[in-house]
Amino acid sequence: MSAHKQVIMNTFKIIGMKHPEVLKQYKPQIEKMTSDVQFKDSANSILDFIEGRSLAIVTEQVDANTEQLGIVTNDLAETKDNVARIDETVQQHSEDIKDLNTEVTLQREELEVVKAELAEAMIDIERIDRKTVDTTPTWSHDVAKLLDPESNTDWRLLAKRLSYSNDDLKAWAAHHSPCMSMLVEWFATHNSSEATRAVYIVLKDMGRDDAATVVADAMKAAGELVPVDEPLDLKHPPSVFISYQWGVQEKAVILKEYLTNAGFSCWLDIVSRILISCLK
Repeated sequence: MSAHKQVIMNTFKIIGMKHPEVLKQYKPQIEKMTSDVQFKDSANSILDFIEGRSLAIVTEQVDANTEQLGIVTNDLAETKDNVARIDETVQQHSEDIKDLNTEVTLQREELEVVKAELAEAMIDIERIDRKTVDTTPTWSHDVAKLLDPESNTDWRLLAKRLSYSNDDLKAWAAHHSPCMSMLVEWFATHNSSEATRAVYIVLKDMGRDDAATVVADAMKAAGELVPVDEPLDLKHPPSVFISYQWGVQEKAVILKEYLTNAGFSCWLDIVSRILISCLK
């Protein structure tokens, strides 16, 4: 605001130098400006023009003010250039925003397509799940809940006893319920009643009476006979005797645990070695 006032005052001085009579009607306002420290000198110079005093001094001041006015004019021109550059930048940003909006619109359209494809896929999955439920007994989910938690007698041992390979176990381990995935495969490839009897016998052999009870209750409810100490005609791994040196006993124990979890029947002579050590 002060810069604009200064420009006005300088303009008044130029007018007063050539046509002081024009400014006489503004004399009261100009006199008020003498109380302002910033414009005091300019106001007095204009009053000198109006009153016809110190023309030479006034002329010098007009020249100085004219120079100042030129500086202000240059600053104004530079400001206009800056504003023009800002306008150009804003225009560029507006174009970039339009391009971004276009890209967002395309991505939304692609997302809608993906959602539609996903919806179709979910329908197919649900259809497959219904088929899966139809091929597995109702007790499968309860048994899966018991055998999914990791232990020495979890679903992996059941799978091994049912003669599945390590590759099968690795594939099922990535599923939400590995045991359920294994049971789905088991009942899809075996007769339902025979498959149920086989699972029951293996669970009893594993010492998982909790899961075996679930299967037995389901068999009783269906009017089927629950096997009692009935041998299971499945391919069992051979029995393993582990012979080792005294210095690697800890490794031998780990090996026995690993083989047992894999379905092998192992014998490891630890007690006799302890007795021999005590006798020494």
